[in-house]
Amino acid sequence: MVNYYRTGSDAMDVDRVHLPEVNRTSPVPGRQIPPERITVLRGHDSEAFICAWNPRSDMLASGSGDSTARIWNLEEQLTNPFQVPHLVLTHYVNRDGQTFLSNKDVTSLDWNSDGSFLATGSYDGYARVWHINNRIAMTLGQHKGPIFALKWNRKGNCILTDGVDKTTIIWESQTGRIAQQFFFHTAPTLDVD
Repeated sequence: MVNYYRTGSDAMDVDRVHLPEVNRTSPVPGRQIPPERITVLRGHDSEAFICAWNPRSDMLASGSGDSTARIWNLEEQLTNPFQVPHLVLTHYVNRDGQTFLSNKDVTSLDWNSDGSFLATGSYDGYARVWHINNRIAMTLGQHKGPIFALKWNRKGNCILTDGVDKTTIIWESQTGRIAQQFFFHTAPTLDVD
């Protein structure tokens, strides 16, 4: 069964169309990916929610429900496709001078345009900016709920975050200060571009 979504005045309606069953007991010849071309990324202790390629190199960032983001280095020649070198970006929060594991999902991430910084958004309401070498550059905290979307601008001098609290914040990436904050959404924002 396939859903077809309508456009126009009845745009919220969905037509369900039954398609004939397709039963394949074996892969289509010539369409298999050879095992030597497959790389398995293992490391997260929970489901991965999001991935983003570095714009300048063969590195992939992933965000997970285990309170970490990971930067996978796929540039190196692998001797074992199941052991990919990676950095672990553990998300902590500071409360009353104490540091605790966030225990919240990493829900969004984006590389800056030259691939030297990674911004992550988390269910704990904080955005974090990381150096490519695993050091945290800054923590951005103003949202009153989970962050589900963030994006660098092309110049790399601003980061936009959106969250469940219905606010959009533009941050100065050099200082971590708020450049602008908007309260015009009537529902949570789940994505930006």
